[in-house]
Amino acid sequence: MIVIRITINKDGLARLQNFTQGKCLIKGALRDIVREGGRTLRDNILKRYDAEVDPDGAAWHPLSPATRKRKGGRGKMLVESGRLRHSIKIHPQGRYKVSIRPEGHRNERVGAFHQFGRPSIPTRPFLGISPSDILQIETLALARIRQLIHSDGGS
Repeated sequence: MIVIRITINKDGLARLQNFTQGKCLIKGALRDIVREGGRTLRDNILKRYDAEVDPDGAAWHPLSPATRKRKGGRGKMLVESGRLRHSIKIHPQGRYKVSIRPEGHRNERVGAFHQFGRPSIPTRPFLGISPSDILQIETLALARIRQLIHSDGGS
């Protein structure tokens, strides 16, 4: 199974309680950050999937001549029926974690073949976190924290 997890460490945010109206605001903000971060990461994964690049931006290994011929020169990599791409979902893992992975046993198995390769299948990694993903999620988290602080007037 291929799993990407986003975890926000809530302990480092304990000092924010001085600026807020209590734990409920912090917990709600953490859930929002994790949820929004998961959506951002899934969107970026799907964009890279459509662009046929790995998380570092490197192009996937090209289709073999036999596969190109079978597809009639048309079609994208990792898309026969579209099931694998459409199965990439966000799965809540408690209050402060999400995983992003293909949904369903068949899609998990097929996804692993492409993510890690097989003797007859080259690696075409589609799951992963890029440095720009990390920066986007950090920016999102900081914006949410600033919003929390300023909504309470900073006192």
